[in-house]
Amino acid sequence: MDALDGALAASDRQRLMAHLETCADCRAGWETLSVLEGLLASPPVQRPAPGFPGRVDARIARFESQRRTLVGGLILLGAAAALCLLAVPALLNGRNPIEAYGAFLQTMVDIVSYGAFLSYKLVSALLLVFDALAGSVDVPLVNLLTYVVGTVLAVVAWRRSLTSQRIRAGTGRNGR
Repeated sequence: MDALDGALAASDRQRLMAHLETCADCRAGWETLSVLEGLLASPPVQRPAPGFPGRVDARIARFESQRRTLVGGLILLGAAAALCLLAVPALLNGRNPIEAYGAFLQTMVDIVSYGAFLSYKLVSALLLVFDALAGSVDVPLVNLLTYVVGTVLAVVAWRRSLTSQRIRAGTGRNGR
């Protein structure tokens, strides 16, 4: 390969050529490699199919349009949610907006704190389950968690590869 790449010293190249004159097997291999090197050195240039740039531009424009629509919808949804947060408490029980909003905020704090407490309990329960599993099969908890996380990451990577293959094949979720 060094001789084909031109990286072989002159004396070594002379010995190689002398050997190739006397050895038919090596000469056949050398000729095959030389032809292959010639083919790989100048690969043919592939031109895109007719209309390809236009299709790519149309697809990019469609994606940008969908993105703008999504962002606009999210902004509209956020504005509507903000208005609801301001208006709903004022309409509750005929109280003034400051009182109603204070009660509303207290309710939201209660819901968030209960959610945090529930999350803590759920994580504690999961750790107990993992600890019990690890104790029953003589596998340290760290190894068990590593396997679980690795499995989840593998499934996520597999799912992403399927999605990217579908996109490369020109089909989205709706089959277009």
